[in-house]
This record gives sequence, C-alpha cells and structure tokens, in this order.
Amino acid sequence: MLTFGGTAGTCSAYSGSTVHYGVSEVNCNAHSGGTARICNAYIRGTVHYRITEVNCSAHRGGTAGICNAYIRGTVHYGVTEVNCNAYCRGTAGICSAYIRGTVHYGVNEVNCTARRGGTAGICNAYIRGTVHYGVTEVNCNAYCRGTAGICSAYIRGTVHYGVNEVNCTARRGGTAGVCSAYIRGTVHYGVTEVNCTARRGGTAGIFSAYIRGTVHYRVTEVNCSAHRGGTAGICNAYIRGTVHYGVTEVNCNAYCRGTAGICSAYIRGTVHYGVNEVNCTARRGGTAGICNAYIGGTALYGVTEVYCSAHCRGAAGICNAYIRGALFGSPVLTLEELNRDASILRTAMALFLFTCLHLKYCWNVQRLQRRHY
Repeated sequence: MLTFGGTAGTCSAYSGSTVHYGVSEVNCNAHSGGTARICNAYIRGTVHYRITEVNCSAHRGGTAGICNAYIRGTVHYGVTEVNCNAYCRGTAGICSAYIRGTVHYGVNEVNCTARRGGTAGICNAYIRGTVHYGVTEVNCNAYCRGTAGICSAYIRGTVHYGVNEVNCTARRGGTAGVCSAYIRGTVHYGVTEVNCTARRGGTAGIFSAYIRGTVHYRVTEVNCSAHRGGTAGICNAYIRGTVHYGVTEVNCNAYCRGTAGICSAYIRGTVHYGVNEVNCTARRGGTAGICNAYIGGTALYGVTEVYCSAHCRGAAGICNAYIRGALFGSPVLTLEELNRDASILRTAMALFLFTCLHLKYCWNVQRLQRRHY
C-alpha cells in the first residue's frame, strides 16, 4: 500500500501527494518510528533517513540506542542514550540538549538538566540561549550556589568564573573562604572573610563595601557597617554616593553622634571633621565639652560649653549665637541691635571667625599628631 508501511520488506510511503521510496522494514509507519530495525521518518513533507532503533520516535528520544531528534523542522543527529529526551534530560550517559532551536552537545552525566546543575559530575549549563561550559561539581546550580567545590555563577547573561568555596552564593558573601560578589551587573573580586556580605559589614576581617554601583575598599573591622559607624575600630562611612574616610571610634555614627572619642559629622553632603567629645551632636550643642555647630550648610566652630544651643544661647558658659547666616559672639544681642550696627558686627564676626578657625586648626593638628605618634 502506498499510504502506510508494509508488513515486511520495503514500503514506499505516500504522503502529501508524493511517493517517497525507501521507507523500509516491518510495520514501518511513515509518520512515526518503526517498531523494529530501521525507520526513515516522513515528517512535514520530507523523508529523513537514519532515524534508527526500536521505538525511535522522531519527536522525542528513543528508549534504547541512538535517536536523531526531529524538532522544529530539522533533524538533529547525535541525541544519544537510553530515554534521552531532546527537550528534557537523559537518565544516564550523555544527552545533547535541544533547547530554543539549537542542539548543544556535551551536556553530561546522570540527570544533568540543561536548565540547572546536575546531581553529579559536570553539567554545562544552558541558560538564556547559550551553553556555558565549566559549571562544575555536585548540585552546582547556575542560578544559585554549589554545595561543594567550585561553582561558576551564571547571572544576568554572563558566566562568571571563580565564585569559590562551600555555599558561596553569587549575591552575598560565602560562609567561608573567598567570595567574589556579583552585584548589579558586575563581579567584584576580593570581598573576603567569613560571612562577609556585599551590602553590609562582615562579622570579621576586611569588608569591601559595594554600595550604589561601586566597590569601596578599606571598610574595616568587626561589624563595620557601610552606612553607619562600626561597633569597634575604624569605619569609613559611605553616605550619599561618596566614601568618607576617617569616621573613627566605637559606635561613631556618621549621621548622629559618637558615644565616645571623635565623630566627624556627615551632614548635607559634606564631611566635617572635628565635631568632638561625648554625645556631641552636629545640629545642636553637646552635653559636655566642645561642640562645633553645623547649621544652614556651614560648620561654625567655637560654639562652646554645656547645652550651648546654636540658635539661641547657652545655659552656662559662652554661647556664640548663629542668627540669620552670621556668627555673633555676644549671647545677648537682639535682632534690632544687629540691624542698627550691621557693618560693625560683620567686621567683628569676620575677625572672630578667622581667629576661631585658626586656633581650631592648630588644635586639631596638635591632637592628630598626638593621636598618630
């Protein structure tokens, strides 16, 4: 008969108004695989030779031997081994994956899927249209992490090699060893030490902070947070797009105050050094010692003594009042007095400010020299 395969010998298939010769062997059906021996499949108007072995279907892998998959209008040769499915995975041996219109060879080992890591051996990950070779080791998932050995992370369209050590994830620090952090489209190497995360300080050792698109090195010491002061040692503050070095001492917060030692205040886009002494805030007078007030975009030095408010006057000692853009030395001046004698006050203010700045500069230099030497 011309329409179906013969019961024995040779059958010339008749499909789509053309006779195709050479479709051969027992129960050989022109539209699907034969039950035995060799079947040349007739699919979508063409005879394709070489589709071989028992129950070899043109659309999926054969149950045994070699099956050349016919998918999306083309015969692809070399999809091999038991139950090897061109869309999914082979249960054993080698499976050349057919995904998104291309056959990729070399996706290897038991239960090795094209979309995620295999359970054993080597798996070449097929993700987002490309086969990437070298994603290695047990349960190594290209999107996540490997439980052991080396995992080359595939994130946002690129394979990045060298993300190393047990449970080392591409998005955050590994639990041990070295983790090269992959954040916002770039791999940054050198984020080191146990539990070192890319967004906040590590629990120990050195942390290179990655914030707002740049890796900043030198953020150091235990629990040193990139956004605020560390609990101990030195913390280089990263605030509003810039790393500012030298914000020092225990619990020294760049926005607020340090509980002890020196706190360099970061307010409205600038780091101002020399805001000194316990609980000394940058916006108003400190409870003790010296507080340099930062008001209206400028650091005014010399606002001194207990509870000295920058806007009015101190409850004790000397308070240099800051009123409408100028620093005035008298705590009892009124606005009427200032308006009557503005030129004299401006001159006095300039001289006073120059003297205070000069003395403050000398004092800071001496203190830094004593601190470092």
